[in-house]
Amino acid sequence: MQFRNILILLFIGMNLFQCDDSTKVVKTNTPSDSIAEPAKAETINLPRPKVYEKFEDMAHIFEMENDTTYLINFWATWCKPCVKELPLFERLLDDFDGEKYMSILVSLDFPKKIESKLIPFIKNNKLKSEVIVLTDGKQQEWIDKVDKEWDGAIPVTLIYKKDKSKFLYGEVHNYEALKKEVETIMNH
Repeated sequence: MQFRNILILLFIGMNLFQCDDSTKVVKTNTPSDSIAEPAKAETINLPRPKVYEKFEDMAHIFEMENDTTYLINFWATWCKPCVKELPLFERLLDDFDGEKYMSILVSLDFPKKIESKLIPFIKNNKLKSEVIVLTDGKQQEWIDKVDKEWDGAIPVTLIYKKDKSKFLYGEVHNYEALKKEVETIMNH
């Protein structure tokens, strides 16, 4: 367990140096796959993310037994690979519109940055996925409850429907491969 704690601290430290604390998103060459900042004069009324202080309070999102396929992504605004893959999840919402599909983005942003960074990021990028915030800093206690193979590094994505599931570790790069993974679970 000590080694795992060291890895988690090392990962967080590397991301603090690798990922800057801005809410600007890296733009790609494909407009449909990029999240860009809209004009500042534009006002959007999006719901505020629900904040969970303890993992146990949000654990129910991993236990749904209905016919919906869930994509749950752990991310943070300070993590460049996390932000870079968000357009793929948003595109899935459009492609699966009318299907029993739900995308949940679990933000691990620091509690003191929710108002100043996370909420403006959600609004500026018009995220349609449900965004929830987990402020429980006790990752060592709940990471294994999500997946025993997960080392705690973000981004990580879980796709599941009832008892069928798939974890995607690291940044998702390919939309078609991601869509295929979701369809495989969806059609189970």
